[in-house]
Amino acid sequence: MSISIPKYRKQIRKNKDDIAFVEFKSQRYHLGIYNSIESLVKYQQFLAEIQTTGGYVQNEDDELTITGLIARFWVYAEIHYQLVL
Repeated sequence: MSISIPKYRKQIRKNKDDIAFVEFKSQRYHLGIYNSIESLVKYQQFLAEIQTTGGYVQNEDDELTITGLIARFWVYAEIHYQLVL
């Protein structure tokens, strides 16, 4: 399972600082002020998260359940052990 790496992008705003974001699976994730250390760190963390979870991005509101944990582990196991069903 290959995951496409989202680009670090800039949203230009008039009379305000530009905002950094990534678009992943048709959803936008804001990272902070464009080209700031904070946004660059958040970008690297985002990339690490999608690579380690097989493309799953947890929202701030998501609560981890046993079913959710098992589903995430299954994705990991398929990638790690290269299971073909």
